[in-house]
Amino acid sequence: MSYRKRRVSTYNIGRIYERSIRARTGGQHLGKPGNPDIIKKKLWGLLGENHIEAKAGFVSLPQLKGEVHKGRTHVYSKTGFSEPAVAYAERYSNVKLFRRGRRIRYCFRCHRTYYDDEGCDCGWW
Repeated sequence: MSYRKRRVSTYNIGRIYERSIRARTGGQHLGKPGNPDIIKKKLWGLLGENHIEAKAGFVSLPQLKGEVHKGRTHVYSKTGFSEPAVAYAERYSNVKLFRRGRRIRYCFRCHRTYYDDEGCDCGWW
């Protein structure tokens, strides 16, 4: 008799991803409505703290603007970001975007997104 694995609800997928990001960054998991998902102190709390938001789904520009308005400084996404959202984060705010643990940047010369550790293909950055 074979048993099939029970599908995890989308609510639980988000919570599991929040916990994995908390373990990766070493912050404190809050996860209450209206609060950031994770808070990580900078230099023992002397330099303030990073407010981290973990999203299991695709993040669009209106969602990112809402998170920036709430004061989030780091946004992690499991699926990715839209190009206008990455361009907005690069130009207008001090928020850092991460997709699966790697920072995403936007090149205004060739109008493409790239990972920070790889650099852009056009050689401008």
